[in-house]
Amino acid sequence: MRLTQLRSFHAVATTGSFTGAAEKLHVSQPTVTTQVGQLEALYKVELFHRTGRRVRPTELGERLVHLSRQIFSLEADAVQLLGDAGEAAARAASPLTYAGERFPPTLLLHGTSDRMVHHSASQAMFEALRSAGASVDLHLFHGHNHGFAAIPSMRERIADEAAYFLDRMLIDPAKHQAEAEGHSIFARRAAEARATPA
Repeated sequence: MRLTQLRSFHAVATTGSFTGAAEKLHVSQPTVTTQVGQLEALYKVELFHRTGRRVRPTELGERLVHLSRQIFSLEADAVQLLGDAGEAAARAASPLTYAGERFPPTLLLHGTSDRMVHHSASQAMFEALRSAGASVDLHLFHGHNHGFAAIPSMRERIADEAAYFLDRMLIDPAKHQAEAEGHSIFARRAAEARATPA
């Protein structure tokens, strides 16, 4: 017995017609008729009483429906189990799962023409880390594909970006904060306001 034959039998028994079974299984009605006929011929049994367009299971058919219902319920449970396990494995493999305040300082560099991993993955990681309060920068390189860092003309630029990021985030963050505030028009106005006598 093939599972497709049992599935066709089960669909006919639960819908009450070969046409309804075909619609449920998204196959042609002759396919369902053939599969049920093959199952009956294989075991030399009659599984349905056929009266016009309606069918109803024989006594043996009723017993087989009881078993097929259990089989397909267990199949659905197995599909659910494997699907859940696959989703859990994907979540565990994703760095997004671990985005948090204690995530190490991260520099994301991504080409906008990457056909292997869309740049939206780096944007999602950037947003997750930023929302968690982690130190993160994202630099998108317009028109570059996956592995663009190996291009000789890009190596120096990427090395400079990485060195600046490390200096700003890990080596001397206070210096960079002071420089940023010194160049900020808002910080200058606040300092001028404090210096001006009232």
